[in-house]
Amino acid sequence: MGMGLLEVAIVPEMSPVMPLFSSASLDSAPTSERLQLPLAEIVKSLTSQLDQVAERAIDCESAESFIVIRDQLLKRYVDLSQALSHVIFAELDKTALTSIADLVLEMLRERFTTFGEPYFGSEACGEILFSLSTLRTVYRWVGEAAITPIESINFQKDLELAQKAFTNLTITNFCLQALLMAIRRTKRLPSDLLNQFTEGLRGSVMAYSYVRAALDLRKVLDKRYEEELQVSWDEEDEALANAW
Repeated sequence: MGMGLLEVAIVPEMSPVMPLFSSASLDSAPTSERLQLPLAEIVKSLTSQLDQVAERAIDCESAESFIVIRDQLLKRYVDLSQALSHVIFAELDKTALTSIADLVLEMLRERFTTFGEPYFGSEACGEILFSLSTLRTVYRWVGEAAITPIESINFQKDLELAQKAFTNLTITNFCLQALLMAIRRTKRLPSDLLNQFTEGLRGSVMAYSYVRAALDLRKVLDKRYEEELQVSWDEEDEALANAW
């Protein structure tokens, strides 16, 4: 028996929790006060660089121009998120990450609920809030998987699921950060560019499916989870998610 996803969750570059923090800006996130000053300064620098990536994304004039540089931006975003995770993991108690994620998600929900509709419209805001709700379940399940042993025969499969969850969560958080940057800069995005970001948010649903599969490997799904958020997913959604 091994811990599977627990080992993945505590390795910074593989953690599906860490990209979330960059979306909320750690200057005001509930993690900032827990960091020593030198680390806090490093975090401030990294989040500033993540903001710059988001700014480049929303400054694109169209979906076409964004797609040209999307892979480059995502690579930079992943690199910075990994660096940020190394700093956070060096200081914070890993068992607190799920509860911190809940606080950050609530902060994001309030921001988009309060400020989002004038910039994105009601339909896009609905998709954003749905994504945040899905993420809340995902992070809760990551915490459940992290404390539940898994048979060694399933370890490789568990690792693959964690990698896929991380990829989709990174895409989701990149899109959330871009949308938050648009609000901060009071910038209305071209409709086709906005669609790129809302389609990217569907990565939260893909992550949901991968983390749920990780729980299936542990045979811990019960009525608690059957009553959780039910996500509909069709071939069109799959195609849009794979476009990222």
